[in-house]
Amino acid sequence: MLGIISILLAAVLVADGLVSGFVPGGRDWGLSGDASGWLVYLFAIVALTVAARAVHGGMLALRLLLATALLFVIERAFSPFALRVVDPIALMLHELAAFVALALALACASAIRGRRANAEGSVASLEAA
Repeated sequence: MLGIISILLAAVLVADGLVSGFVPGGRDWGLSGDASGWLVYLFAIVALTVAARAVHGGMLALRLLLATALLFVIERAFSPFALRVVDPIALMLHELAAFVALALALACASAIRGRRANAEGSVASLEAA
């Protein structure tokens, strides 16, 4: 589930970059203001890289994916205000990415909680033996 949601998040982020015109020969790429929209490609790479480790169930990777997803929720929800985005398609993609990132955060939290319950259950069964 984590892998599917992460791929969906990366796809929405890349679609946002394409709709915003950050393609070769398109808008100018920079680090601030309207020229920083290309960072969604970097966000997609980070999400997929962390998710590739998290799907194997490592606790550190799951926590890192949870933190990354929560950062994406905040960034995607509030960046239209800072960048003054008025294009309805770009706004829709921002909010869709925020909701997908929230779903990813909830899936990570569920996976972390499930791992803790399994670890505590195996300790209890060893103590009973």
